[in-house]
Amino acid sequence: MIVSKGDYLQVLLVDDEKSILEQAKIFLENENDRLDVETVTSPEEAFELLNKRSYDAVVSDYQMPSMDGLDFLKELREGRGSDVPFIILTGKGREEVAMKALNLGADGYIIKEGSPRAMYSQLARAIVKEVEHRLAKEREEVLHSLLRHDLRNKAQIAEGYLDLIKDSIDSDNGQVYLEKAVKSIRNGIDLIEKVRVVKRVGGEEAEEILLDPLLKKVINQYETEASQNGIEIVYEENECEKVLAGSLLEESISNLMENAIKHSGGSKIRISVEDLKDECLVTVEDDGRGIPDREKEKIFEKDFKKGKAAGSGIGLYLVKEIAESYEGRVEVEDSDLGGARFVLYLKKG
Repeated sequence: MIVSKGDYLQVLLVDDEKSILEQAKIFLENENDRLDVETVTSPEEAFELLNKRSYDAVVSDYQMPSMDGLDFLKELREGRGSDVPFIILTGKGREEVAMKALNLGADGYIIKEGSPRAMYSQLARAIVKEVEHRLAKEREEVLHSLLRHDLRNKAQIAEGYLDLIKDSIDSDNGQVYLEKAVKSIRNGIDLIEKVRVVKRVGGEEAEEILLDPLLKKVINQYETEASQNGIEIVYEENECEKVLAGSLLEESISNLMENAIKHSGGSKIRISVEDLKDECLVTVEDDGRGIPDREKEKIFEKDFKKGKAAGSGIGLYLVKEIAESYEGRVEVEDSDLGGARFVLYLKKG
């Protein structure tokens, strides 16, 4: 699973030479400021860290005293079942090592030749390429999972209620079954739309977007639904005029609004914008039941669902993916209104 924080990629670099690790970390982070490199001197140390946290990519030297890079890769893939992007470094004339690594599941290799600057420049590009490739693969797997499982289930639910209607056409239950069938069909349509959005994430060029008209448009779309649920929407004047984003920003804010209306259990939603030095913070918060601390880290995962009113489990995942595609991020915390507070961090336009 890709674990990048906003626009940073977490990289674990393994080499038994401390001086090489120090040099590599400096070159890589200078070459691409998206890279956040952590270093260790052995595969055993690497496993200790991997037991505690996840990384976006692992880079390993081949020749090390306690365990070479191939054995490290084999244990990672076969022993631990990890599919983290893995790049191996090997010396000139050792191309057979690179081929063995690819056969064991490595995503790439770099031959250590030429100037350090040129080599680490090549490595930095390879890291970003493999992480982005894995991210695209994860999104594709999300699509397949939704279409294969969730959408089929919703269609089966609708079909079941329609069959019950046939048997209950003259009974009081007929209308109830019909409403449930329609609801299931609507959920299926909503899921198809979210699948469409997932396919578009990462495919947009960021441009300057005016925040105020966008937020007013989203509020206008949800005012009726909110009112029907006894919820007041309050919009505080915009302090930040433009952000660097794309058309999916509207989808992201809409998902936060929909989440607050359907799941907060509150009576008030407040939308506000804060102007920081290089960022605009778009906040959607409510006075509802809030989110327990133990769930705050999970709610942006693609399969997280809770309660009878849970939807596809993809809405907040989309918010995170869209924000990160614009080199931003989303966080959740407690609101002073009493409920949950979602904050989108976006680059200024």
